[in-house]
Amino acid sequence: MSETMTMHIPAVHCDACIQSIEKIVERQGASFDSGDPDTKIVTISYDDAKVTRDQIVEALTDAEFSPEVT
Repeated sequence: MSETMTMHIPAVHCDACIQSIEKIVERQGASFDSGDPDTKIVTISYDDAKVTRDQIVEALTDAEFSPEVT
């Protein structure tokens, strides 16, 4: 089943940060929907049968992005 997650990521400062997050998310098997370095908001879609919300958050935290899931 497809889920959508919106996160505030304080460590985002630029487009390169957004691109890094996109790569991390896609390696987890999720889809990067949008990201804005000004608002520091990222939206991701994922199939919870393939990857969990916690796995995505953990991958981003391991990369020192430490998301705040809303």
